[in-house]
Amino acid sequence: EIVELNPIAIIATTIYFFNALNLLCERISTHRKISVVRYRQTYKKKSILCKFHTCDFGFAIRHLSGQGFFKAMSENQDIGLFCNLILLVMVKKNLVVCMLVLLPFLCIAKGREMVLSEAIGSGKIDVTARNFSGRYCGKTTAIKITNKTNKEFDITVDLGAILKPDDTSYQPMVLAGGEHVYVAPNGTREIQVMTFCGNCPKHCPAQGAKYSFSHVGSDTMVKLLTFIKAHSLYDYLGQDAVWILTNNEDICSINDFQNPIAVDLVALVCRLTGKAKPEVRKVLRHAENPGETAYDPRPLKIVGEFTILLDAPKVLTLGIFNEAGEMVQKVFADQEFGRAGHVFGVEFESSNSPAGKYYLRLKEHDHVLQEKIVVLN
Repeated sequence: EIVELNPIAIIATTIYFFNALNLLCERISTHRKISVVRYRQTYKKKSILCKFHTCDFGFAIRHLSGQGFFKAMSENQDIGLFCNLILLVMVKKNLVVCMLVLLPFLCIAKGREMVLSEAIGSGKIDVTARNFSGRYCGKTTAIKITNKTNKEFDITVDLGAILKPDDTSYQPMVLAGGEHVYVAPNGTREIQVMTFCGNCPKHCPAQGAKYSFSHVGSDTMVKLLTFIKAHSLYDYLGQDAVWILTNNEDICSINDFQNPIAVDLVALVCRLTGKAKPEVRKVLRHAENPGETAYDPRPLKIVGEFTILLDAPKVLTLGIFNEAGEMVQKVFADQEFGRAGHVFGVEFESSNSPAGKYYLRLKEHDHVLQEKIVVLN
């Protein structure tokens, strides 16, 4: 029987069933025991044909995920399906009946979602991991999840979860992608995840290195990884920021001269750690060869910048000086600059310099106008 409904009731129930049936078709089409033939219709046609080769339709219903209604609706172009569902939800006379129909679906969706650490802690799943790339930065590791129950789960990988290596000479891995994976009852799934190195003095992992779940990192790490994920910084820029938290490395190691987001990343790390904004930037060498230390604390290059406003012409010298006051690298010497604002850049090629304290100095004759101090270990 087709009857009229309150417009709000029609809209609410239509959105839900449109989302639910769409997700149902997607879930069914990926399950081994079920095959679905779904014909997309044109705007004017109003039918959908699905052939289900299974006797367990209830199992398929339970595969509905708790994704956002409006997100699913915006991603679907099937106008014919939408029209069909309007007819489906107009078979009763009041909104209460419609909501009673929706309630079981909402409860089912809520019960299946778990984060990885929670599922492991509850004993519902087993997790193993292996490095498939021989690298530590980016998509490097495959996590195998085994469901030990007769219930299905939608698992979200915790940002900041730590994987510990079976071989303790290798680095621990920090999970950074927040990936999602569906695991069927008593089933097994494998998912590739984004990682960073969690201890820079340790050795780079070999391909096939095995890992297991250890713990979830601090809230500070989660905040940093949320920023990294939002800007897809799964490179050495993101890795250098992670090492600030895991190994208390110098904040001036965060740099990428081609990526303007590096400035925002430095500002975030300063807020999270309480450290001052660095005056110079260090260019580091990163290694990813198995068995090699990932991080060399001696910078290849140190980059600084001086800004000065001259109220009269002056003769200036810019260079790098050692603790004895000797210039070890010259940028320019005894050069006259006029009355104006000036910006001077300096790059200290430090890879072969002895350990010690160095000074990037802007001088007028023997008078130091500005100075930045760097220490090579």
